[in-house]
Amino acid sequence: WQRQDLLDVLELVRSQRLKPIIDGIHPLDRANEAFRTLEQRKVFGKVVVDPWLGKRAGEPDSRRDQR
Repeated sequence: WQRQDLLDVLELVRSQRLKPIIDGIHPLDRANEAFRTLEQRKVFGKVVVDPWLGKRAGEPDSRRDQR
């Protein structure tokens, strides 16, 4: 990789032409479950562990993107 490659990818993300596929977002207290899904290869995309999820007012404990 060269510096320009990274800058090109960042520009794609900034312009929303490149979007990560997120399989699930899990609260920190369920990180073990998130890692287990990775180990079992039950994911398609990224698995995010959010330490603030569930601590913000009105948010569910976990979310899963609609495919």
